[in-house]
Amino acid sequence: MQGPGLPIYGQSILRGPVVLVWDTVLRDAAHPERGHNVVYHEFGHKLDMLDGCVDGTPPLAERGQ
Repeated sequence: MQGPGLPIYGQSILRGPVVLVWDTVLRDAAHPERGHNVVYHEFGHKLDMLDGCVDGTPPLAERGQ
């Protein structure tokens, strides 16, 4: 969660675009050992949003399928 004065490196908008800070994307790609990747992070939010609800759970198949 972002607090006051903290930079935002990306944003996923429900039924909208993904916005990324390109400098951050390049930095994360150059140093994968740091364990940060704003692209994966924001697209993870888009997977969560597939069911139209931002609740941390993407739509999952029924158990019998």
